[in-house]
Amino acid sequence: MRLFSATFGTSELAVAIVLAGYMGGLSIGAAVAARYIDRVSRPVLLYGLLEGGIALSALAVPWLISATGHLLVRLVGHQPIPPSAADVGQPLFFGLAAMLIMLVPTGLMGATLPLLARYAVNRDRDLGRRVSILYTTNTVGAIAGAVLTGFYLLPTLGLRGTSWVGIAVNALILVAACGLASQDSESFRLPQQLQRHGLPRRSRYVLMLVCLTGCLSFAYEVLWTRMLSLVVGSSVYAFSAMLAAFLTGIALGAAGAGAVVQDRRTALSRFAWCQLGIALASAIVYSKLQAPISSHNHPYLLSFAVMLPATLFIGATFPLAVRAVAEDARDAGTATATVYAWNTVGAILGATITGYYVLPALGFAGTVLAAVVGNLLLAILAMAISARSVPRFAIVRIGAAVLFLPAMLFLFQPERPIALLSTTHFGGSYLGAGREVHYRVGRSSTVSLTENSARFDLATNGLPEAQIEFLGAPPAIVSQRWLALWPSLFKPQIDHLLVVGLGGGVALENVPPGVRDIDVVELEPEVARAIAKISRHRNGDVLDDDRVHLVFNDARNALQLTDRRYDAIVSQPSHPWTAGASHLFTHEYVALVRTRLNADGVFVQWMNADLIDERLLRRFLATLHAEFAYIRVFQPTPLALHFVASNAPLRLAADSGTPWSEPLAQAAFVSSGISDFLDIRAAELLDNGGARLVATDALPLTDDDNRMAFDTYTSATGLSSTDLLALTAAHDPLLKRGSPLRQHLGSSELLYLVRRLITNGELARVRRLIESIDQDAVRSVARAILLRHEGRMAEAIAEAEIVADVSEVPSEIALLRSEVATTIPSIENSNYRTEFASNDPLASIAQDGWRSYVQSDWNRLHSLDSALADLPLTNLWAPFIAQVRAEWRVALDTSNGEHCREALIIVDQSLIVHPTVGGLFTRARAAKCLNDTPTLIESIPSIIAIIHREMSTAQSNDRPLSLSERETWLAMLDELIMAVSAAGEDTSSRALTVLEQLLRTREMVNSSGYDQ
Repeated sequence: MRLFSATFGTSELAVAIVLAGYMGGLSIGAAVAARYIDRVSRPVLLYGLLEGGIALSALAVPWLISATGHLLVRLVGHQPIPPSAADVGQPLFFGLAAMLIMLVPTGLMGATLPLLARYAVNRDRDLGRRVSILYTTNTVGAIAGAVLTGFYLLPTLGLRGTSWVGIAVNALILVAACGLASQDSESFRLPQQLQRHGLPRRSRYVLMLVCLTGCLSFAYEVLWTRMLSLVVGSSVYAFSAMLAAFLTGIALGAAGAGAVVQDRRTALSRFAWCQLGIALASAIVYSKLQAPISSHNHPYLLSFAVMLPATLFIGATFPLAVRAVAEDARDAGTATATVYAWNTVGAILGATITGYYVLPALGFAGTVLAAVVGNLLLAILAMAISARSVPRFAIVRIGAAVLFLPAMLFLFQPERPIALLSTTHFGGSYLGAGREVHYRVGRSSTVSLTENSARFDLATNGLPEAQIEFLGAPPAIVSQRWLALWPSLFKPQIDHLLVVGLGGGVALENVPPGVRDIDVVELEPEVARAIAKISRHRNGDVLDDDRVHLVFNDARNALQLTDRRYDAIVSQPSHPWTAGASHLFTHEYVALVRTRLNADGVFVQWMNADLIDERLLRRFLATLHAEFAYIRVFQPTPLALHFVASNAPLRLAADSGTPWSEPLAQAAFVSSGISDFLDIRAAELLDNGGARLVATDALPLTDDDNRMAFDTYTSATGLSSTDLLALTAAHDPLLKRGSPLRQHLGSSELLYLVRRLITNGELARVRRLIESIDQDAVRSVARAILLRHEGRMAEAIAEAEIVADVSEVPSEIALLRSEVATTIPSIENSNYRTEFASNDPLASIAQDGWRSYVQSDWNRLHSLDSALADLPLTNLWAPFIAQVRAEWRVALDTSNGEHCREALIIVDQSLIVHPTVGGLFTRARAAKCLNDTPTLIESIPSIIAIIHREMSTAQSNDRPLSLSERETWLAMLDELIMAVSAAGEDTSSRALTVLEQLLRTREMVNSSGYDQ
């Protein structure tokens, strides 16, 4: 399966195709064996030859898989744009190819069990017991293979090494079988009287039951696997554990059947009772999944708890069916082969139809109900067929089963297993108390979109995919929004952009307007349907953008089949251990990406640091360096790593003014948190030289040795901020004294970066930066800013007052002292902000503006606006002056709302750098002026959050609120309560929720102590 995934893809359809091809070969092999097995006189020798044939044919499989990919490109490749899988007949082609590739090895596998049965059964009384032993032993071997391969061989030896181990085992069996056969002992030959026979005609009814039970059995397998993947994950380890659990139940059930199967007359009756057992066990297990589940204690044991009960009965059906079909010992081989073939055909149908049609149409509850009903009907049918052989009490048994069906339907009314679906191996819940917006079991993923108190949360297979902000939410630094902006920062003109993974569409929210077209490759269509439902409730309908072309396909297949060349490719798979993402971090994928980029194209890769360790980070950097000459690593938000790579030098266009030359482009960058090139410098962890040094001696990741699939930290316990800082600090351009970046940074720029990193939550990096500042005055002010953030007011002002030469940082000293004196900007306490240093021209401009603001001299502010607008965003006064410029616009706005719209733009530009209660309050007032209810409503949670943080900080530092703080907050909250209440008909459930938060916050502030 791992070999096929690199070429066939990792969608549910691709997996179903490979599984169908594998089991189809088993079925064909068993069917051929059924036809010719009675002619075999030396089964042990033939068994050895079959194993040797498996080994030889397996040697050709990797080459055939690769040739299949090349053939597909020859037939339907060279598309002008990446195609969806269904548009080019990809599923049909891969289905036929998988069958042909695996026909020989799996066909030979399918003949082995019937051949052994033909040899092992010599007496009628041994038929059921020995077939049971063989089937159990074969299944135990499969369990060992699944566990050993998934947990040891693949992680240790890789794909090629694991394949060679399998080939070696087949070769050893060949040698052993040939050695036994060469002894010419009669014990290794079949008696002549057993070398003839055919199955009775009435066995065709039993074979029909066998096919249907195989179909239902694999319907359960697909159902349980899809459900359990929400809890135990979608890694190779998780899949191996679930497969081992399924096979363990089958092995135990088959062993148990061997003890009870006696003769042909009773076998079918017991087969019927097994169908009832499957139905009852499945119903009970599903019902138990309604209870809360802890996934951290024993996630793999949960697989056994869920799968074992039903699979015990499923495993018993095979030896029982063989005994029901075989007339006597002479039919052992033929009966085993025929039952095996029909059971496998049913399994193919069950796995394919359930995964591709039934689950998406009926969901988990509907699918389990359909399967349980199917088993009950099979039980009735089996009892009716067995009535001929065991007529005693047949009517009673059939009648009881018929009555049990409606009783079961009355008692078993399955619902969606919320407790299971809301549990993830990350811990906690992604559904929680949020309102469900969308939920659907798709063909590849279970997709959930919920609305909580702060945002929309999108999850696939229990894993968080995206957090989508509400319409009107204040600007914030969201790492996904930066993904599509990186190319424009390094390459002036981006015409064609490819995004791998739709996610929540957050990366598409702020694509610069200069980008002409955007191709998006997504694996699961339900993700697009989910985010389409909230298009009117988020900041921008990303799917309504005329530039966006959505493709549903595996990313590697989509890239293979197109000749389009891109200026930039952004790859954002979220969880690198999952089947759908792990192959998007290997050298083969990066090489493919490079071939689809123009010569100076830019590749951007997103990765969460807490999902990897130092070794994986170094290996991924080595993977990028294998194909790209230039690499830079950025961290827009803590632990969110963005790798930017190209074969052209990655130089920021700082001198040309790009990318802010156009107003619309400027809005795209500013709303994402990039107001100045210093914001980019603050995010940079490694330049090209640093990235090369970190990757020294590391080996690239490959499809053969893909450590992302095995060594990632699925519980997000990988690299912490401290770990990442220790790894990158020596190469961090911002922290290195004497680096080209530091040589061009003045005191104001350094202090801006300090505040920017504090806003971003990178406190450890801030401390390192402060330690590296050479100027005493600047270092003291920077340290005071950090102390102010931590609520240590006395220490902060003491640190600021020791500055000997205030001429180096005069306006910053004045701002710092005023912030220490009062923690929020407002009219009541704004007189503190007039304590400027008179010899600072920037401070003088700000002083004049602030004094006019205090005096509510709006006309004066109007006349000063152009001068105030020249204050750079990097100046620490900028957030407060932005508030002043926005306030006079709100105060002087006429009915057309032009000034209020300008006020929103100005204040949003400052909030992204330095969010304050005062700035957010001005934003809310501007929104009220415009009758923009969503913006009004969504400004309030941020205000509440800052108030809570300020009160918590004050409490932790044993500092009561000042009377001024308390009165200002209460006045502000009262005005906001009135504004939300006055929304009238526009008041939604979201507004009511925010109103409740306001009232609770006001009560908290009102009841708090204060210092007069």
